[in-house]
Amino acid sequence: MAFRRSPDAEEINLIPLMNLFVTMIPLLLMSAAFYHLGMVSTSVPTVSEGESDAPTGKTSVSANVRITLKGYNLTTSSATLTPEELKAFDAFIPKKDGKYDHAALTGALERIKRKYEQSDTMMLIPEKGIKYKEMILAMDAARKMVLSSGAQTRKVNLFPVVVITTLVQ
Repeated sequence: MAFRRSPDAEEINLIPLMNLFVTMIPLLLMSAAFYHLGMVSTSVPTVSEGESDAPTGKTSVSANVRITLKGYNLTTSSATLTPEELKAFDAFIPKKDGKYDHAALTGALERIKRKYEQSDTMMLIPEKGIKYKEMILAMDAARKMVLSSGAQTRKVNLFPVVVITTLVQ
């Protein structure tokens, strides 16, 4: 059976439909939400048996930064230093006007780095209720410091290796 067109049949006018699509596509693209994903380089502590793979030689310390709802609590740890030597770097950095003092944290970590240049690890211990943004800002404050001499400024690594952990309760 063959289909035949009648001589009076009109063709369908697709121009209004095409105009609709030409208008809707840019409108949908402009209203679409594009997400930007970021990545922060961190690690988690591990338990291993046997000898430590930490390099021997110059003394290094790990900075332990506990983020509490009242401020930063900075302590240090080392396998080669005595508790009295480590106690000299302990500090509590309270919030200023309800905000964490990132510059003071960078300054306290700078004191540690100047004495023990081989140090590069910071343990970040957030308390429950600490926002992710605050953790990122603390990591940024610990990773680099800006040195300026005259018209020149340069960034120096402080504690680029950040390990996020929690306290066992």
